[in-house]
Amino acid sequence: DGFDPRTDTVADMVHPNESGAAKMTQRWFEALVRVMEKPPVAYQPRLVPYKKTAKGDLMLHVFAPAGKSSAPRPAVVFFFGGGWKRGTPLQFYPECHWLAGRGLVAISADYRTAITHGTSPFESVADAKSAIRWVREHAADLGIDPRRIAASGASAGGHLAAAAGT
Repeated sequence: DGFDPRTDTVADMVHPNESGAAKMTQRWFEALVRVMEKPPVAYQPRLVPYKKTAKGDLMLHVFAPAGKSSAPRPAVVFFFGGGWKRGTPLQFYPECHWLAGRGLVAISADYRTAITHGTSPFESVADAKSAIRWVREHAADLGIDPRRIAASGASAGGHLAAAAGT
């Protein structure tokens, strides 16, 4: 529907060109939205830049508890896994959402990886340390008790949590 092989394909008249790919993507997206269930939760963390890199800012994905608190809250910073090569802070969105619902400030941190930034684990460790340092320095703005910040992660992210704590 709306796809014209004469104008929306490359010379072989089979594979889509840029306009054809855009049309196909839009059609597939519309079809998927019609048949897929709505997600039970729409995560909406606050994205906060904590470090500048050659490829753009690294972000903290902050999940804060609802409502105000008279006392600073404990916090946890998660680091995703991915063998130092790939990964995304989205990995810990469910955990962050759950913990924020129980009164903690939960943060999923981005860091440089080999595929995205062409870096080694050493830069990832530097980023993890920068993330914890940034959270401590901005604890008052985030409603966090700077003496009660935990670090956690999966796989390479677990190593980052341990390295950031030593």
